[in-house]
Amino acid sequence: MELYEIPLVLVVGIVAGFLNTVGGGGSLLSMPVLIFMGLPSAVANGTNRIARFFYTNLRT
Repeated sequence: MELYEIPLVLVVGIVAGFLNTVGGGGSLLSMPVLIFMGLPSAVANGTNRIARFFYTNLRT
């Protein structure tokens, strides 16, 4: 992972989490960033699904 990717992932993760909390759609930000970082689309989708799973189940 390059040095510039760390703050990019942190910022996009925070914004995507806020967007998911307010109205959904944070995946529209996180998926392209994960693919831009070099992850294959299937791996990026799986990573995004794991994050959504924890968000949905721990939101009580």
